[in-house]
Amino acid sequence: MGLAFIDLMALLTEGRGGRFVPASEAESAGADAAADLRGRLDYLPSGEEPRLWAGSRRGVPYHSKVRDEGAPTGLGELVHVTPANLRALEDENGLLDFRTDVLPLIAAEIAHQVPGAPLPQEGEEPLAWLDEPLSDLGATTLPEFAEQATRDAVVGHIEADLRDRIGDEVTAARTLFQLLLQLHGVLVDQLPATRLRGGAASGYPRWWHSLFSFVDSGPPPHRLQQLLALERAGIIRFLGPGLRVTADEVSGRFRARGATGIEVAAGALVDAFLPEPSLQESTNPLLRDLVTGGDAALGRESAASPGALDTDARHRVIGPDGTARERLWAVGPWTSELPIAAFARPNTNAPCHRRNDALARELLETALRGHAPRPEAEEPGGGEADGGTPVLAPVAVRAPHTPRLGVLGPGKIGSALTRTALRRGLEVAVTGRSAPPALAAKLPGALHVGLPDLAVTSDVIALTLPLHVVLSLEAGALQGAVVVDATNPWGEADATAVDAARAELGDHAGELSTSELLAARLPGAHVVKTLNHIGYHDVEEHGRDHGDPSRRAIALAADDDRAAELVTTLLHRLGYEPVHLGALAAGRDLEPGEALFSGWSTSEELGLRRAEQVRAA
Repeated sequence: MGLAFIDLMALLTEGRGGRFVPASEAESAGADAAADLRGRLDYLPSGEEPRLWAGSRRGVPYHSKVRDEGAPTGLGELVHVTPANLRALEDENGLLDFRTDVLPLIAAEIAHQVPGAPLPQEGEEPLAWLDEPLSDLGATTLPEFAEQATRDAVVGHIEADLRDRIGDEVTAARTLFQLLLQLHGVLVDQLPATRLRGGAASGYPRWWHSLFSFVDSGPPPHRLQQLLALERAGIIRFLGPGLRVTADEVSGRFRARGATGIEVAAGALVDAFLPEPSLQESTNPLLRDLVTGGDAALGRESAASPGALDTDARHRVIGPDGTARERLWAVGPWTSELPIAAFARPNTNAPCHRRNDALARELLETALRGHAPRPEAEEPGGGEADGGTPVLAPVAVRAPHTPRLGVLGPGKIGSALTRTALRRGLEVAVTGRSAPPALAAKLPGALHVGLPDLAVTSDVIALTLPLHVVLSLEAGALQGAVVVDATNPWGEADATAVDAARAELGDHAGELSTSELLAARLPGAHVVKTLNHIGYHDVEEHGRDHGDPSRRAIALAADDDRAAELVTTLLHRLGYEPVHLGALAAGRDLEPGEALFSGWSTSEELGLRRAEQVRAA
């Protein structure tokens, strides 16, 4: 009995000429009784409305909206549904099960924060008391009293709900409302599809969103007052919870039965449930052809969210072959994204606004890449300043999108980079050999994923492993990813791996940089050489805000403009001044023993160092 039911109720009553008026007893009541009768209505029928029997799984309508919903209720910080507690429950692959791992934490949080909220009994589903408030009604009602008992239970539930939610006092219902709103936002951030196992059967997001909507996304109070008025006028009667409906093919009538034993037959059935989504059966040809176009199909239905268009964490459409389409995005309830559109209020940093902002930035970046040239290292008038020295300038950030960082190899530099990025407000995912609990303890705040998920969910992946390990990665491991090569050739193992890579490519003269060797090893990845010329202690300590004259510069070299832009944005966010040296081959100058590996700090000093290199050549 959700919002669709409330809309149909209005259409079949007010829509047929009936009227709601203030109840006569409410108008004449004294001051002491006014609070109990606040908003009470009478219904004046038109004679055109049908007689309605209403029931559902829960047997009651969605809870009323809350008056002054932002008023303080004493709600504290979350103590159970926290990133640390969620990480501690991850399996060996860094995944969570919603019902067995997350739901008990939610139940514990509600019991902790909401006065009078019960803890689940042994063998009872967590939050069953909240999801099915009249679940015991059928077992405790004698058949001869079923109709009256059902009416009293439903009406009593609605009246109590209105008292708790539209009065002036701080109540458990108001606290619960605010808590679920807070939990909804946290779960959107903490439970991406890549972190959950079990798909749609896990209960998230469908079951959770249904419960959240039941408690926090119901009708305005006056609609429930109208429902009560219709009950008093004999227009609506209640079947209660546990509703079952069958079609009698012989008589051509529908039979409905509630859990208390009330059974009625009627010639018309109004189904107020929203239909299950199905792209393949959609009446919209655009949506339908996305997945049914044969060889021309652009997408596929999601396995985790049946009936919805499959999209990745960046809202790119996943093609039939399982790869993301770089220039095709989709958002909305018909996609596999989590339902995040609820409660977009001022000053709440609502998930849907954050989603829209991130997507708009990505669209803008894509558009800009097609029109705006990347700043060049040379001046336009002939490529050289006075004295024949190339002029280097810090690369400007043209779009504000903050890349999602992936770190492959949480050793010293990888861990330092992760901590720095987290402190700067970035989303960070980490892949390493240690078990998830160990990684969670070492790097709290980072998401721990396997290598395939790291490649799919990260905008930029930093390779912070030894060079010989990086050169041994599978060729397709980072297909399509923007990869930061932060490695240096140290030691015998690295030297042997570099020699083998050169021999494989025929680079017998040793002309290729190690980053070019890596790019050849990882076809389809977009390699950027950077962050190899700063120590792991310095990564955490040397970052400065934009405009600080002592802000440290970080050089980068790349063949791919988009990859360079993403890494440039990342370096800015980390607190460093990115300086683009040119093509990936220029990364040779950043390797140990070469001219630009050390001996400079600011972008100006890097420019002078580069000028000395050119004059020496």
